[in-house]
Amino acid sequence: MRPFKTICVTLLFFSLFHSFTTEAQNSNEVRDRMQERYRNYKSATRQKYDSYRDQLNQKYCEWLKNAWCDLDGNKAIPIPDEKDDLIPPTVAPEEDRKPRSNPISVPIDTIIPLPEPDEEPVPTFPIIEQETPIHHYMEVNFYGSECKIRFDINNIRFLSDISEASLIAMWEHLYANCDNTLYDLLQIREDMYLCDWAYLKLCESLAAQIYPARNNEQMYLQAYILIQSGFDILFGRDDYENLHILLATNSIMYEKSYWTIEENEYYCLSDYSGDRLNIMPFSFPQNVPLRLDILQENRFEEHKSQPRHLSGEHYPISATVQTNINLMDFYNDYPASYANHDGTTKWRFYANTPLASTTQESLYPSITQAIKGKSEIEAVQMILNFVQTAFEYEYDDVIWGQDRVFFADESLYYPYCDCEDRSILFSRLIRDILHLDVVLVFYPGHLYTAVAFNSEPGGDYITIEGKRYTICDPTYIPAAIGCTMPGMDNNNAIAIKLN
Repeated sequence: MRPFKTICVTLLFFSLFHSFTTEAQNSNEVRDRMQERYRNYKSATRQKYDSYRDQLNQKYCEWLKNAWCDLDGNKAIPIPDEKDDLIPPTVAPEEDRKPRSNPISVPIDTIIPLPEPDEEPVPTFPIIEQETPIHHYMEVNFYGSECKIRFDINNIRFLSDISEASLIAMWEHLYANCDNTLYDLLQIREDMYLCDWAYLKLCESLAAQIYPARNNEQMYLQAYILIQSGFDILFGRDDYENLHILLATNSIMYEKSYWTIEENEYYCLSDYSGDRLNIMPFSFPQNVPLRLDILQENRFEEHKSQPRHLSGEHYPISATVQTNINLMDFYNDYPASYANHDGTTKWRFYANTPLASTTQESLYPSITQAIKGKSEIEAVQMILNFVQTAFEYEYDDVIWGQDRVFFADESLYYPYCDCEDRSILFSRLIRDILHLDVVLVFYPGHLYTAVAFNSEPGGDYITIEGKRYTICDPTYIPAAIGCTMPGMDNNNAIAIKLN
């Protein structure tokens, strides 16, 4: 019996092995067929994408050839001179330095709601990295960050003039040679969490390095990159053979002349003071305006400032603060603007911008430790007093020659700040550390804050959509929460909601 059983087991083994081998071969064949189908599908999709992209860029070249027209623009809107309207910091009398027991409703009718989020500029087509045997890199110092971007300087092209034929030839050259440049720029944008304005400045820096002292080529390369990256950009020409970039934004920019075209406002990025340009008025399909909001931290290389010691009075909050100088340089280049034709919205851009991680790491642990074990009301009072007393007040026109709003980081970097800067900083600290909702409140000549407590402290408060916000004024020194600075006219007050 033993040999028979051995023979049976052996036959069974070979039968199973043959079955497994056959199945494995069949499985490999199925896999190979699927991979082949995927490669064919990918190739066909890529061909369709390339074909459609080619057609769209050819169409754009037709517009560059035929669509130019002379259009009158609008003079730049100056930054408002608010010196005469500003209410100086006020020292609170003794009765306003202690918390109030009874809540008092303060009427306010005008509420600026949160805007709907704007669409992000992205390429109409995905930019695909091209395989090339040799990579030529440009090294661009971008606010202290070293960025490597592929661009073959040996294959550079110049504009002979700014005629339609020359612009088309340049467009076709860039389209044929700059996909890896675009790919690298978009990757840097993603890796560094660049906001739209930062990405624009990156493109500007690259163009300036490739074409030093050749303004028209700089403008053209920058515009080409931005258009291919999804930004709504138009070209303009003046009577002196200068090329200009016209940029659509989600906001109204101060100090830049602009053109209204099909209900969109396009701002001239160069210092052009004329009132007429010869413009190609068609946008690349699906491109959208640049967003001036900064919704996350731009991750520039860290260059810490000198330590600055800040200490509040009456409460034990003190900290040695450092900021990122590279970020300060970027903020110094940030354009002043406002939204929805309402100048009061300008503060929201600054207040909604997050505090940089460098600054948070040097400031937040000291505040968190100081308020440990305190009630919510006590903690807000301590942070309010810190902002009221740790900073020196000065008017913007004395320091900057005009009105200038600070991002929260800037108030911690520069030696002076005013009421709007303190309110923006205070709102940031309360939202980040205590996670309480804050609104800005504007009176003519003054800006302060109001905080939505989970408990109900006494003092002055406003009601927005059924929610109570208690007044906290960082420039009424050293007033308690719930105290309104004397002379405020509630009939003209405006509340501005924040993220």
